[in-house]
Amino acid sequence: MLFLVNRQLRWGEHVRHFKARASTLLQKDDFEGMTSCLDLARAMCNDADHELLCTQAVGERSRGNHEIARDLFERAYDLCGGRDPMVVKMLRTLHTL
Repeated sequence: MLFLVNRQLRWGEHVRHFKARASTLLQKDDFEGMTSCLDLARAMCNDADHELLCTQAVGERSRGNHEIARDLFERAYDLCGGRDPMVVKMLRTLHTL
């Protein structure tokens, strides 16, 4: 996998591109590629974007890693203050497993 990073882009734009790429890779069940993109994006924003945590949690849930997914959703919940309905729904679902 090759990534080209333009230094002219602000970090937020890099995060957005990595997030979009990670979502595409998740749809293709490329969990390793998804994780690589999300690790880069999370590092760029100092883990301050709850959507990145959500995307990674969905990937971990798809892999059957429910404990890891639950932890990621709980961290996303804390970041968004419980205001993202998808995070709340997914967290409730994982607590019933």
